[in-house]
Amino acid sequence: MKHLNRARLASTLMVGALLGLGSMAANAATTAGTDVSNTATVAYKVGTVDQTPITSNTVTFKVDAKLILSVTKLDGTIIETQPGSTTAVTKFKVQNDGNQTQDAVLSAVNMASGSANPFGTPANSNLAIVTSKVYADTNGNNTYDAGTDLQISVLSNLAVGSAGAKTVFVVATIPATATDSQVAVVGLLAKVGTAGSGAALATDDSGSAWTAGTVQNIFAEAASAHPATGDSGQYDGAASDLDAYLVKSASLTINKSSKVLSDPTGAAIPHAIPGAVMQYTITVANASGASTNASAIAINDSLASMLTNVTWNTGTLKVTTTGTGNATGSCADAGSTLTATSPYTAVTCGYSSQTVSVSGITLKPSDTATITFNVTIN
Repeated sequence: MKHLNRARLASTLMVGALLGLGSMAANAATTAGTDVSNTATVAYKVGTVDQTPITSNTVTFKVDAKLILSVTKLDGTIIETQPGSTTAVTKFKVQNDGNQTQDAVLSAVNMASGSANPFGTPANSNLAIVTSKVYADTNGNNTYDAGTDLQISVLSNLAVGSAGAKTVFVVATIPATATDSQVAVVGLLAKVGTAGSGAALATDDSGSAWTAGTVQNIFAEAASAHPATGDSGQYDGAASDLDAYLVKSASLTINKSSKVLSDPTGAAIPHAIPGAVMQYTITVANASGASTNASAIAINDSLASMLTNVTWNTGTLKVTTTGTGNATGSCADAGSTLTATSPYTAVTCGYSSQTVSVSGITLKPSDTATITFNVTIN
């Protein structure tokens, strides 16, 4: 196909040079199938006497179909999302830049880890998306509405120009294992199809002899900037663009420790013998470098059967924060609730079926929650 591309380039340059000689203003693209008819006239003299002009035969040809789509991401910044999100949304515009109504056959493309980040920072992605789907802006409000906007694979009968352009969404599922600050790149690929067919054209007629009375299909898009999405190059009937997600997540750690408070011997150095009272301390922290809060934190500690007499009144539940408003103080018993103010929520202590539970904790970056309770060894 390289020789064909060179021939196309040469013919394009020749046409550009000829147009540059005239003073014709730029006009809208002539619709495919239009009949263009012309005759030539020759005026001449014999001696000094004007003769009757002679006219050539009429030459007529049909304008061929210029098949070209463009895909442009509409997000000005990287899209922030969370691990496990099933509605991570990127937005694209699909436009028919040809000279006849045509279909745009669409697919979302999940780029591999290491793909270039279209927003530049960081330079490359480090997370691969597994599942993504394409949705139409069904209600035309330029915003993805789950349950309203419908999943599609083709934009049928896409009219020419900006007036016919459509907004579509790529909606992805972010892996639950994604971590804070990871970047994933997705693409939207559009392929040209005959209007109303719902199927992409595999080839055009550029390699066939030109036929004056027939409308032939010609792929006419420029070389793609994003070949990795399946847009393999110039004149392949496809167009694409890339967008990206930035995962923003909490970064939690948990640690549990124990110590002996007392044993039945009353020794100054108590040991973990039957009847001894043990104290457990659980610490949960959200790292200072985390991007966002961790909310609805629920801690469950399943105790061994030989541990009984869980007590809270000699222990504490406290949350150390960088601000104010989180639950703090002591749970008097297993049914205590500690109050908090927004964005923090009330924290509840519980104990049932040998399981100690604490729920409702919210931790902003740099926050730490410490839960302390006592048990007796049987």
